[in-house]
Amino acid sequence: MKSIEKNIEKITITVDYRSELLGIIMWLSDYHNQFPHLFQPYANKFFTDNIIQKFNEFKKEPAILEFNELVKKHGFSYDAPISLFLQINENFDCNDVNDYILKERLHNDPSIFKFLEDTKAFAKKIHFEKYYQQNIPLYKKWINDFSKTFENTKIIDFFTNYFGYQNNAKFYINLMPYTTEGAYCCYTNNKIYACFPVSKKTKKKNLFDTTNREKNIIDTVVHEFCHSYINPITQKSKINLPINFFDKIKSQMNKIAYTNDNSIINEHIVRAIELRFLKMYYDDDEWIQRRIKKLKDQGFIYIDIIIDSLKYYESHREKYPNLDFFYPQIIKDIQKKSI
Repeated sequence: MKSIEKNIEKITITVDYRSELLGIIMWLSDYHNQFPHLFQPYANKFFTDNIIQKFNEFKKEPAILEFNELVKKHGFSYDAPISLFLQINENFDCNDVNDYILKERLHNDPSIFKFLEDTKAFAKKIHFEKYYQQNIPLYKKWINDFSKTFENTKIIDFFTNYFGYQNNAKFYINLMPYTTEGAYCCYTNNKIYACFPVSKKTKKKNLFDTTNREKNIIDTVVHEFCHSYINPITQKSKINLPINFFDKIKSQMNKIAYTNDNSIINEHIVRAIELRFLKMYYDDDEWIQRRIKKLKDQGFIYIDIIIDSLKYYESHREKYPNLDFFYPQIIKDIQKKSI
């Protein structure tokens, strides 16, 4: 199978057929009941109702039951399922799973490979290819609607300049019409995905019409792509923050799914870079200050420190050719200025 795609400004916008299969599994399994905030009855209800109507008879298939077990046993949720499915090839085969999924999210549980085998059988049994083909007119409309926001944005050029190197990966925006309120970054096999849900502000069947929301959409895409740069730097860096350094905000961070020090650091730095992009792209200080206040209220109390640190990086690029090189200074600034 091939996904419907459109290329614009060095980004490929798609409704990936693998994530569409995941959407069916999520709606037939217990997943949508366990995470109801990700499956609100927004304007996409006609789409999700169609999934239930077409496929409800298959909710006892092995793939569905095994998915339930993975979620129950390992908390396999949020970005993890979509990250897994974007590793499946076009024939729904997957002989290898990256360390993030297998080790970090599934604790080396070998049952994932049985689930993948049964998922391939499930796709065949429900005639998934036919389902995807029938939806192509909708997919094309949504892709065309969404792509209008990205004309002349040059987001990838911003990343190349800001991080100081050319990323040879291919960038994708993957539209997910079956879910709401949860955007994710997934990166694997030289591909980086910003996965986009349906917004509450969407009306009727134009699920990915971004009219009057362009700034927020661009903002979110920058945020998600930025994770593909920052997360690997954090992972390979030796961060020497004191034990329990984030205790004062741990509770707030846990509520928004950031449950360890690395994820808290990543989210702080990504949001700070996101705000620097908005400053350079829009120069709307009033909007940026509102964003900073909201972030602090959510628990991102180090955001000002990191923004100041990034400003120093921007004005001293002769000393710091790329952000990887400067990254340890960001961590030092967080620790030093927060004492």
